[in-house]
Amino acid sequence: TALCMTLVLRRWFSAHVAILASIVFISSSWFLGTARLGEPAIMIPFWTSILLLTATYVSQQTRHWKWWRVVFAMAAAVSMYTPFMAYLFMAAGLASFAQPHLRFLLRGSNQANLFIGGFFFVLLLVPLGWGIYQNPDVARQLLAVPAILPDPLQFLRDFAKAASALINPFASSTGEVILPTLSIVAVALLLMGGARLLRDFHSVRAHVLLIWAALLLPIIGLNPNNLAVMIVPAFLVISIGLNQIIRYWYRLFPRNPYARLFGL
Repeated sequence: TALCMTLVLRRWFSAHVAILASIVFISSSWFLGTARLGEPAIMIPFWTSILLLTATYVSQQTRHWKWWRVVFAMAAAVSMYTPFMAYLFMAAGLASFAQPHLRFLLRGSNQANLFIGGFFFVLLLVPLGWGIYQNPDVARQLLAVPAILPDPLQFLRDFAKAASALINPFASSTGEVILPTLSIVAVALLLMGGARLLRDFHSVRAHVLLIWAALLLPIIGLNPNNLAVMIVPAFLVISIGLNQIIRYWYRLFPRNPYARLFGL
C-alpha cells in the first residue's frame, strides 16, 4: 500500500512534493494504526492504491500503458470482493461521463485491449456473481449498507461521531487507533486541498476525488467505525494542499536556493 501510494503521488505531483507527501502518509498514525491491527479493513487502502496507480499509468499513457489496462481490469475485478470498493468504480464511472479527457481516452481505446481487459474482468467476477445469486445479502455487505437503516437523527449522530474521530482535537483517544486520525495541521492541509479541487473542478483529478468523496460521506454515516475507506482519498487531498504550500513558498523565493531548501 505504501509503495503504490508513493508511486501514485510521484505521478500526480513533482518529486519533492511526492516525497514529502509519502512521508506524511506512511508515518501517519491513521495508516500505521490501521495496518498494525491486521484487520480486513487494510485491504481497502491496499486495493485503492493499486487501482489508482494502474489507472494513472493508463490515463498518462506511460510505457506499456496498454497492458496496464489489463492489469487494472484484473485488479478491479478482484477488488470487488472487498467491501466499499464499488464506490470507487461508481465515482470513476460518473467521472468518465462528466470529464472530457476521460471520455476522449475511452473513445480512443483499442477495442482488442478493451476486450481482453473486459474478458478477465468478467471471468474473475463469475464466482462473486454466483455468490450473490445464491445469497443476495452478499451484495449489501459489499456495499457496506447495514441490514437495518438508521433513522435520520441516528444517521446524523453517527456521521458526527465519524467526523469527530477524523478531525476533532478535543476528543483524543489512544486506543487501537489514535484519535483523532488527522492532526490540526493535516486538517488545514485537507481544507486547502479541498479548496484547490473546487477551483480546478475541470481536471480529471478533481472530478474523481470530488465525486468519490460525495459517494463516501453518506456511507461513513452508515459505518462510523470503519474509517479506513477514507485513508487514500483524504491523503490525496492533503497532498494537494501540501503542493499548494510548497508552490506558494517557491513563488516567494524564486531565486533563493537556501530558502527553498529550508521550506522543504
